[in-house]
Amino acid sequence: MSDAAHVNLVELNHPLGNRIAVFGAGGKTTLAKAIARSRDLELIEIDWIQWIPGWRLRTDDEIKQIVTERMDSSPPGWVTDHNVRFILGHADSVVLLDLPFRTILWRRLTRSIRRAWTKEMVCGENTETFRQHFTTRDSAILEA
Repeated sequence: MSDAAHVNLVELNHPLGNRIAVFGAGGKTTLAKAIARSRDLELIEIDWIQWIPGWRLRTDDEIKQIVTERMDSSPPGWVTDHNVRFILGHADSVVLLDLPFRTILWRRLTRSIRRAWTKEMVCGENTETFRQHFTTRDSAILEA
């Protein structure tokens, strides 16, 4: 997150609750991490919960159960970083990123290339590949 965005987040004098859902595209996790860190709240990274090794998805029921357990085990509060609807019923506040398409595309492209190059562990201990991003429909660059 840029310093300007961080300053705006800190200077934003809007009362956020302690159960915060970050929705949108192009920086959900980065923003969620910054909010969680600044408010000393649990960060619940949904991609790490929903994906298991081998790029296999857990069932919706499994995801809901794990996320709910993590929320319930964090009485001081939490921040999530995904567009999962059931979270809305638990959140005090929702932060919606509404960025221009060109910004989202640029962030996804640079992130995906970096991750494929470095073999950084993401989403349930998986790694991304150039093949995945540029020759399949499973590319994070093209996510809805």
